[in-house]
Amino acid sequence: MSRTATALLVIWIVFPGAAHCAEPGRHRLFPEQSPIRKEACRAGEGSPEPIRRDSCLVLRCPFQSGLARAFWDIPFPALDVSPFTSLTLDLSCPDPDPIRSLSVYLRSAAGWYEYETGPLQPGRQRLVMPLNRFRLVGTKSAAGLRRVDCLRISPWAGDRRDTRLELFGAWLNCDRVWLVTSSMAGAAAEERAAARNAARRISRWLRSMEIPHAEVAEAVFSRAMPRSGSVAIICYIPRLRDETLDALRRLVNQGGRIIVYYSSDERLAELLHFDLQPYMSAPAPGAWSSYRMIAPREMFLPVETVYQRSWNLRPVLPGTDTAAVAAWWYDARGRRTKQPAWVRSSRGWWFSHIPLADDAFQQRQLLVSLLAEYLPEVREAAARRMVADCGRIDSYRSLADARWGIERLAAGGSGKRRVAALLAAVESDYAAARKALASRQWSEAARAALEVRRSLTRAYALAVEPFRFPVRGVWIRPAGEGYAGDWERICRQLARHRINTIFVLTATAGTAHYPSEVLPPSEICRRYGDQVAACLKAARRYGISVHAWIMCWYLEGASPELIQKLRREGRLQTDDSGRPLDWLSPADERNRTMMLRAIREIVHRYELDGVHLDYIRFASSRADFSAAMRRRYETSFRRPLKSWPPRQSRGERFQRWKASVVDDFVREVSRTIREVRPGTRVSAAVFPEYPQCVRDVGQDWVRWVKRGWVDFICPMNYEANMNAFRSLVDRQVRLVGTRRMVVGIGVTTAACQLAADRVLERLAYLDRRGLPGIIFFDLDATLLERILPLCLFESP
Repeated sequence: MSRTATALLVIWIVFPGAAHCAEPGRHRLFPEQSPIRKEACRAGEGSPEPIRRDSCLVLRCPFQSGLARAFWDIPFPALDVSPFTSLTLDLSCPDPDPIRSLSVYLRSAAGWYEYETGPLQPGRQRLVMPLNRFRLVGTKSAAGLRRVDCLRISPWAGDRRDTRLELFGAWLNCDRVWLVTSSMAGAAAEERAAARNAARRISRWLRSMEIPHAEVAEAVFSRAMPRSGSVAIICYIPRLRDETLDALRRLVNQGGRIIVYYSSDERLAELLHFDLQPYMSAPAPGAWSSYRMIAPREMFLPVETVYQRSWNLRPVLPGTDTAAVAAWWYDARGRRTKQPAWVRSSRGWWFSHIPLADDAFQQRQLLVSLLAEYLPEVREAAARRMVADCGRIDSYRSLADARWGIERLAAGGSGKRRVAALLAAVESDYAAARKALASRQWSEAARAALEVRRSLTRAYALAVEPFRFPVRGVWIRPAGEGYAGDWERICRQLARHRINTIFVLTATAGTAHYPSEVLPPSEICRRYGDQVAACLKAARRYGISVHAWIMCWYLEGASPELIQKLRREGRLQTDDSGRPLDWLSPADERNRTMMLRAIREIVHRYELDGVHLDYIRFASSRADFSAAMRRRYETSFRRPLKSWPPRQSRGERFQRWKASVVDDFVREVSRTIREVRPGTRVSAAVFPEYPQCVRDVGQDWVRWVKRGWVDFICPMNYEANMNAFRSLVDRQVRLVGTRRMVVGIGVTTAACQLAADRVLERLAYLDRRGLPGIIFFDLDATLLERILPLCLFESP
């Protein structure tokens, strides 16, 4: 008997009738209309017994009682799941707010493999979990995924309220979408991190659209046998293994396709009928700021412009008549460049860079459209998810809920008529989406759902009252969106959106964007001149305050020669294994003196409204164990050490001492600024979790506020989940009050990308709490074009 037949027989024994429900590429653990018997589901300690209801199993979560987590085990005879690539759970949660996260486990022998999801959505949903992302937990031995005999579902408590899960089904997938990654062995740490983040980003986009997919390393893919017609997504692999290239050739010969996100492999380009071009670095800031699709209306989801700031490219050109440019890069001024962004052929697509955090929702639509061109199941999954989600803006749980809430917000307001017109359009488009869905017209349904969401978001933006923050700020890098040399344009745009405060990157620990006598000038400064002076001149014309943003210990932008020199001199932070990091050690007096001189120079030279300290911390909990820190420790405690790091380096006393090293510098900076230019405000960008940030990175911002060393803090609350965001703000307010906080909102950070409605939700909450200000991270075209036009701030 074949292995597939054996697996189906096992599934049929455990869940009678499952074999008859088998679908291509999918093996159900129990039939959709006949869920597992509740007697076979074992409730964990403190968890209620499951209830069978209609076609689902109800799992109650009594978190109001103080239960930290609930869990239920569903055992079955041992099953080899290694032929499969992902697991899908079909479940519903009417009230997901009390659930912080959901862990799903597979038991193998004495060990467990865990996959932790993010926050759940309200209503019915499918959770897609690539099997390669399951991680062994604990110390007990496991037999790998070749012998799995139990599924555990475990929600973790967030809010102390009762809720429930409704489990409709679970199945294993043999996927036709393969996300192939590289270990980037031998590459620099930053390059490995970029590759890892790009792969996670793509996987997150696919999961959010409920598109099952395999996520595997090159070595695994080269041994795999993808189903006919599969699509391989090659994510940031500069040069493929020979075995991987052979596997891709087999894939193409079997009718498969390839989507490439950056590669330098000419063999891969040739396979796709492209001509690989030389590596290119951006000739100037903002040289490649967006790309525009040539034929957006022909795609499954129309994508016209995607904003992405790329700094290097490895483009291709069409190599045969079957290939053509599909999108061109544009610069920050909207001019088309000569570099193609996307090129397509009969065998696939090639993007000349990796997907960054910019404009994440447009990038997701584009990826879905590329996959939908080849895979009918992607069209259906995306359309169903988009129609289900189109009314879930802000924290509204359905279209009806959103409409009711927006009508209440708009009642009596000046924009009531415009809101009513938009809501009428919403109803019409939603009816069209439902009709198209019923007739299996997937593209029409998805496009109508997009229109619903756009109109609903605009109606919501018009309905909320203008926000009343005295401080409306944004972090800006002169090397960013082509701002260097054109501060007049950027200040004019910001003033139009009533942004009144700029935190301009002025210096790092290794370079300065102004002509400094202390730090080496940046390339931006050499090319475009004094960025602080230019920013101040334009900002004053538009009534915008300017704060000098200083990266105190991080060597961003420093030349390799300078970093090597600092390393030889022993001035860098090191981790607990003795490895030097690209951060200055705050314990080294040479570093402290240099940064104090630079700050004194900045404050003396420019009439700034404030100085903003960033990276005013250790690199991580494993830093700093440099020789300078050892000398400082021995001096502080007046005794030499036999070994370093000390045995108590994880203890509270040592962590508190480490934090005092940073405290001392903050106090010195504050005193220096107020001596040179009284009235200049001092602020700091800080990690949001307290007191964890004291233990991890030596950042005791509560102490800084209470001692008066800083006038306000900017907690970097880059949190995609609104419940978690609220919890952070509430804890921070309890610690330092509202007057001393300007809250950082991450719009396009690596960990957090927010759509306009999610930004509006955060602004409304902070406004209700009486916070004096907000600061967006950071200024880019996504913020300027997609977010700020919908944020209505009260006139000063």
